[in-house]
Amino acid sequence: MKKVLIIDDEPLITEVLDFFAQKIGYESDAAHSGNSALERIDSNRYFAVFCDLQMPGLNGMEIYERLKELNEGLSEKFILLTGSVLDQHMEAKVAKQSIRVLQKPFHFENIKEVFTQLEL
Repeated sequence: MKKVLIIDDEPLITEVLDFFAQKIGYESDAAHSGNSALERIDSNRYFAVFCDLQMPGLNGMEIYERLKELNEGLSEKFILLTGSVLDQHMEAKVAKQSIRVLQKPFHFENIKEVFTQLEL
């Protein structure tokens, strides 16, 4: 079974995404900080990473940049989670890197669509 890493400082968000991932047929690990996430990435094999944009410490884009250094292939399956509208600078950066964005609040169909896209 493929495993995903869910990074968010809000435990409820990681629980919801874990529930949806399991319904679709994936296992998941949760990390509640950027440093914890990087440790997990270093010691596990993940199919994809779902990461909140705004967190204390390392934010989602900083984690993405570190992930590109650690595992280029995994960085291609990086999904940025956000509950806010991206400003022009962030939108351009996300577009340039071809990063998928999943808006909060989550809907099962949107999450299912992201997993489908990741499998292509």
